[in-house]
Amino acid sequence: AALRIHDITQELIDERRAHPAEDLLSALVQAEVDGEMLSDFEIGSTMVLFSVAANDTTRHTSSLAAKALDDFRDQRDWLWDDFDGRIGLAIEEFLRWGSVVQNFRRTCVTPYQLGGQQILPGDKVVMMYASGNRDEAVFDNPNSFDLQRFPNPHMAFGGGGVHFCLGSQLAKVMLRELFREIRTQAPNFTTGEPELVRIARGSRRRMACDMRVCLLELVDESQGNLRRGFGQVAIDCLLDIPVGEFPGDNDLHDLRVEVRPPILSRSVAK
Repeated sequence: AALRIHDITQELIDERRAHPAEDLLSALVQAEVDGEMLSDFEIGSTMVLFSVAANDTTRHTSSLAAKALDDFRDQRDWLWDDFDGRIGLAIEEFLRWGSVVQNFRRTCVTPYQLGGQQILPGDKVVMMYASGNRDEAVFDNPNSFDLQRFPNPHMAFGGGGVHFCLGSQLAKVMLRELFREIRTQAPNFTTGEPELVRIARGSRRRMACDMRVCLLELVDESQGNLRRGFGQVAIDCLLDIPVGEFPGDNDLHDLRVEVRPPILSRSVAK
């Protein structure tokens, strides 16, 4: 799918170079970074990102939010009593509670000290978003699902700056309309129990990780046919794997990722 999007984008790039229009792709074709034009591959990768962004994260956020609303029915009753007036606050708590982007790893390029810890160039730093979203120094009762939480400075969309999630507002609209329909069609829904993820690497040693509602399977294929969009899904979602076990960029081509849909809620209308 990602390769097909690249192919379609290449056709559109050629067309926009010959006939620019007032659209996003034309802006990307004409954009410069540090005096250099974006490559066709970079533009294609951006369009792949636009195509898959919020597909996985919003789906899993909605699954985890539905599970929480079933587990904490007083919160669901509170939301249902004044949906339009309360859904804005509720969505922020859905995002904090789910924390579906688990981590990102970065490599330090300059000496830096954080929380008394010296970080040197070349050190690998893993940002654990779920930990940040349950920081007791920031949130009162961080392990409580509280739809009235305000302020709610969660990091579900990143910490701000140029890398803040471009689709944050779209994700909120999707969540708002999804739960509006659930309230209308299945206000008394119940949810199933989460399952486990199994991961096979190299020696076929398997590890089970509690992914709550998100399901995927990594299988060692060594066929060079991984579509990177799905590979990123796997990296973002992995839990409780030692850092040394994380597949790096050089390993991605050796993995095939099978992504299964999250557990569906068993809805029961009134």
